[in-house]
Amino acid sequence: MKDIKETIQFITLSNHSGQRIDKLLSLIYPEYSRSYVKKLILQGALFIDSVNVKDVSIKVQKNQIIKLVIPKAVKVKNKAENILTMHPAVYDVAVIGVPNDEFGEEVKAVVQLVDPKKAEPALERELIAYCRSHLADLKCPRSIDFKEELPRHPTGKLYKRLLKDQYWSDKETRI
Repeated sequence: MKDIKETIQFITLSNHSGQRIDKLLSLIYPEYSRSYVKKLILQGALFIDSVNVKDVSIKVQKNQIIKLVIPKAVKVKNKAENILTMHPAVYDVAVIGVPNDEFGEEVKAVVQLVDPKKAEPALERELIAYCRSHLADLKCPRSIDFKEELPRHPTGKLYKRLLKDQYWSDKETRI
């Protein structure tokens, strides 16, 4: 079976200088979460000026050639996840459907923060407002739960089923 990969390559500009490579890549390509980009870098998928780099804290300079090799099977598709990942307080995020008595199901975000000590209702409201400033209300989560760590496969794929099971375990049916 052929291993399908996508390669991203670009030359850094002057406004990129001094930025951390993991943050820069997740800003330029919001479909990839910052935590996913970090895992790819640690696995050796990043090349700067044809040199393999495994340091996520490296800062880029002007006119460097950046190349990142990404397995296509684990691309993130969810728009709300893409937006929430861009918030500086968010390390990782999963957006799932959870039970709602009135509508049957509602959108919920489960977030892993950069600093878990900042998990509080004010940040939840801030993240929802941040998402709504970029997307239609119906595409944004109605609530957010904070977790220490989200369950991921070693390849970077998020185990949303494990998160969903926590919310649907007491329900007889799932939508």
